[in-house]
Amino acid sequence: MEILKADFVRVLRAEILKAAYESHSLRLPRLSLVPLQTHLDRLHFDVSEDDLATVLEDLKDRGYVSYERDEVAWRKHRRLRIGKIQATPAGRDLVEQTKADPAVQFN
Repeated sequence: MEILKADFVRVLRAEILKAAYESHSLRLPRLSLVPLQTHLDRLHFDVSEDDLATVLEDLKDRGYVSYERDEVAWRKHRRLRIGKIQATPAGRDLVEQTKADPAVQFN
């Protein structure tokens, strides 16, 4: 079961990067958590807001995305607000497949 979860996370990382890349390529406003989650729902990814935030944090730690988190909303109301999500140059390299990372699985 853990292997299946790991496979799911690798594919989810790729889909998040592709969404951020597409937004950047089309010169759209940077993504926020809710539209990203809606996009993933359309692709049949059943992922909670908390799990999505965890995967985004992982991508940020790996240097593949950047974003801003509203810490005031979290402290005052326990609301998770993440915005200005964008793929970094390293993340765009993965989407363009000029570089590879086994932790990110593109289909």
